[in-house]
Amino acid sequence: MLSKETKELDRVLRQGNIKEIKHVFGKSSEPLRQKDVVKVLRLLLGRSNFDFEMVQLLKKHHCDLNAPLGDEKSNPEQYRMGDYLSSYGRLSPRLIDEMAKAGYDFSKTNAKGEHAGFYLLGTRSLNARVVAALKAQGVDFDLKNKSGKTVADCIVDNIATFSSKMLLSKPKRVIIAKLSPLFEIREDFIRLSTVDGNDLKGMIADRLREIKPERNETVGIQSILSQNRACYNLAYYAQRFVQEKVNIEKDMRTRFEKSCPLFMKKLSDLSQNEHC
Repeated sequence: MLSKETKELDRVLRQGNIKEIKHVFGKSSEPLRQKDVVKVLRLLLGRSNFDFEMVQLLKKHHCDLNAPLGDEKSNPEQYRMGDYLSSYGRLSPRLIDEMAKAGYDFSKTNAKGEHAGFYLLGTRSLNARVVAALKAQGVDFDLKNKSGKTVADCIVDNIATFSSKMLLSKPKRVIIAKLSPLFEIREDFIRLSTVDGNDLKGMIADRLREIKPERNETVGIQSILSQNRACYNLAYYAQRFVQEKVNIEKDMRTRFEKSCPLFMKKLSDLSQNEHC
């Protein structure tokens, strides 16, 4: 780009809002130099000034969206734009579709052997429609990274890490908060309240496999966030239902034991005799 335009762009990228950035980008179609592409993408991602319209403007300036965000010294994992957007919880089906149209390859992996799907549980919940949109771009959720782990393995690891950081002895709260938008029916929400250990990995892996590829290209980030909240509320009430059921059963047993001490003694004696 021309020097004057470069200076103006640098200013708005560091200080302006997304409207100002789009205005400056829209004034020219001059190709960005490769070193400027990485700088622009870093500033856009770092200040959260990135949406599906921004993709169209970057394409207009002939940006290589597949470029790693830094050389191997500054970015040894060779993370790309999709990895960051996934980790920040900012991928929506609409954005995924626009990025793919602009030439971004979501199925391509970084130096760790991981695609954007490995980072979906970064800061927000795992949403089924985002998974479907990534699948529509050829993303393989059964792929193993260079450590031999699948997306499901990494999700289970992340839940354990989140639980540890929140000082929770049981990760139920994290499981419900992070995974409820991956599911759709009441029975699955209830199961999330009781699933444990290896069963959790199997439940996640099975669900990821059954989600069909679907572009959902009109679904934006606000729709995804609204769905996340709705699914969390449904799963939260399902958890309360399960806990209330457990509490009722426990209370009934306690009341029965208190009201029928002789019967409980005979039952205990019979049990001991059976073991003799």
